[in-house]
Amino acid sequence: TSTRDRMDDDYVPEPLPPVRKVSIVCTETSTETQCSTCHVKRGVLTCALCQAVGYCEASCQMEQWDEHQALCGQISRQIEQTRASAEPLQTIRLPDSSIVNLFQDNLGILECTGGDYYSARMILVDLLKKCGDLNNSKMAYDLAADNLLDLMALSYKSGAHHGADQEQMKKYVPGMLIAAEKDQEAYNFTKYFMIKDHLEFSIPYLQVEDQDIEEDLNIDELYHHEMVDIALVKFKRMKRLIFERLEVEASWKNFLMGTHPRAGGVSVVECIRGITLVTEKIKKFVFGDINKRITKLAVQVEELLVGVNAKNEYVVPGLVNHDTIPLAERSYNALDASTISRCSGGAWLRATGCDGYLQYFIKYDKGMDTDEFDRDKLIAYFSLMGVELRLNIEERSKIHLCGNEETINQMKNEIFPFIFMKKKWISLF
Repeated sequence: TSTRDRMDDDYVPEPLPPVRKVSIVCTETSTETQCSTCHVKRGVLTCALCQAVGYCEASCQMEQWDEHQALCGQISRQIEQTRASAEPLQTIRLPDSSIVNLFQDNLGILECTGGDYYSARMILVDLLKKCGDLNNSKMAYDLAADNLLDLMALSYKSGAHHGADQEQMKKYVPGMLIAAEKDQEAYNFTKYFMIKDHLEFSIPYLQVEDQDIEEDLNIDELYHHEMVDIALVKFKRMKRLIFERLEVEASWKNFLMGTHPRAGGVSVVECIRGITLVTEKIKKFVFGDINKRITKLAVQVEELLVGVNAKNEYVVPGLVNHDTIPLAERSYNALDASTISRCSGGAWLRATGCDGYLQYFIKYDKGMDTDEFDRDKLIAYFSLMGVELRLNIEERSKIHLCGNEETINQMKNEIFPFIFMKKKWISLF
């Protein structure tokens, strides 16, 4: 429950039409991804059939083909099935005898509860999510989210008052966006429902300006699944800032080398050597408020997870391992934790697999200190996510910020449990 819950007789304004332009099926994305075989280089070659995975070169694609072939075929066939089932929706006769194309004249009246098209596209979403889980493919996650968002936009009116399916889809979207590294979009999506619940007037469906990920929130106004997704977005922002702090520290150490009597003998900054006040002011300018922001986010993440634990003790352990949830008891908390695990567990594992943050929280009921994040693992993690420090290799080597192949290979085993640890993949449905 949440303080946002309205009474049955409360006025709920109907949303304005979505700004989003819907399509029959989403098969293309501009999202970049890592190679689905080596996980180190950019996936510049896209699979021509499913268009959901990328490879750095033909040899990597050929190496994975036997493993990818079956799922690839399922996705490509489901795309065609979705297109075929959409044909009747392109000439719908309304009660006034007018004929509309549901995709061009989006009236928000697609019935969620049944229908060949809805079922076909939801199956496609599930297959794309599976493809993302098995291949570390941001492209697949992004396509899954886009197809789900289209379904929500197509049914926004039918779901406004009696849409149990809309409520379920709301829980699926953020985890997919976060796994696709679209954290801002995921946060905006979640905040839309918080914002509209406080308004007495209508706003366009799913449309809000970019929200501040680092803002403070009233936890009492959040539902379980929202707390989990917001905590993950904030955790990833915190982790990215810790990563960027490595670069700031590296730049600062390189700067200080210029004040060394020998190394900085020809440096223009050698003249400030020994002037502590000047050095401290420059350091404050270089580091800015990054440490303050990291600390603030760490507190927010911990508070959100503590809040989740207080409301449902099965959720956080279920994010790490779905099998810890006692589904046999059929309680609300168990079913709720299972849904959250299916929707967001994969994204949490991707984000925390290398540092054991959730396991630490489960054991100690508090978040890890931000200084406890292993530097080499952090660099390897972001390398596997396709993010690198801006410092060139020479600058990094001076202060041991290069990372190493052994750590990267270790991260593969820890970040991608679906592939390397053979954990059971769980369908959304």
